[in-house]
Amino acid sequence: MSYQRTQHTIPVHSTKRYAAGFSDFAAYIASDAELAIYRRFDRLSARNLLYLQSELLELERAVDAFDEEDLREQQGPDIDEARVARRWEEFVELSGNREKEGKKMKIIKEVRRVMKEYHTDDLAPDLALLLQSQVLKLEDPDSRPLEAIKTFFSRNRPLLGNGHRLLDEADDLTALKPALGRDRVSRFLQDYCGWLFAVGLSSFAISISQRKGKQLAIQHGQSD
Repeated sequence: MSYQRTQHTIPVHSTKRYAAGFSDFAAYIASDAELAIYRRFDRLSARNLLYLQSELLELERAVDAFDEEDLREQQGPDIDEARVARRWEEFVELSGNREKEGKKMKIIKEVRRVMKEYHTDDLAPDLALLLQSQVLKLEDPDSRPLEAIKTFFSRNRPLLGNGHRLLDEADDLTALKPALGRDRVSRFLQDYCGWLFAVGLSSFAISISQRKGKQLAIQHGQSD
C-alpha cells in the first residue's frame, strides 16, 4: 500500500508540496484510492427525506381537498364548473382569474417542486431515494487505511473549526473503494507476508494466474 503513515503533509512519492489544510489533506487522500474515506451523513440524509415526506403529506392533503370539491361540483347542476376539472387549458386560464383555481395551481406547482427535490438529485438524473440506497450499500472502511487516515488527521490537523470532528463518528464513515483483499486469506497474507503487498497483491495474483494458465496449457497438450 502506498498510503502515508508518517508526519509528512504530502504523499511520499510526490515531489509537489501543498499548503496545510484542505489542499494537503486532499492530496493525501488522492495518493491512494483506498484512502477515499468519507462521511455518509446518514442522520442528515434520513432527516432530509423525512422533512420532504412531511411536505408532500401536507400537499397531498391539500390536493385531496380540491379533489373532493371537484367531485361535489361534478354532481351539481353547473356543467361549466364540472368541465374545469377535465380540461387543463381551461383550468390554466381560470387560474389567472379566479381565486379557487389560482390556489389549486399554486399547490400543483409546489407539488412539482417538492416531488422533484424528493425524487431527483439536482446534480444527477438518478432518483434521490435510489442514490441513498446505494450509499447505504457502500462498505465500511478497512482498518488499515482507516488507521492511516486517522493518523494523518491527528498529526497534521488539516481541518479546524467543525472540520476537526470529521472522523469522530466511525459508524458513519464509508469507503468509496474497498481495501484490496478483504477476505481471510488476503488478510493473513497481508499480516504475515508483507513482501507480497510491498510488490503489490495484484501483481502476485497475476503471477499465480499466469502460472496456473501455463499448467492448464501443459495438461491440455498432454491430453491431446
